[in-house]
Amino acid sequence: MANLKAYDENGMSMDGPKGVLTLEQHPNGIRIMGTITGLSPGMHGFHVHEKGDISMGCNSAGPHYNPYMVHT
Repeated sequence: MANLKAYDENGMSMDGPKGVLTLEQHPNGIRIMGTITGLSPGMHGFHVHEKGDISMGCNSAGPHYNPYMVHT
């Protein structure tokens, strides 16, 4: 389970999307379920960081998780 909250580049909490997501690994991929509030209408994307350390925002969370080195 992952709690979603917006942080600035210095790790300070800010207004923005919030929610809770559950990620389940399955043989054919990952199932993501949850609720997110505070998004504007339209399509959105997201990414996962390698570490859960948000003490300094994205700077301490490490690079985007990309185990297969796929670039899109």
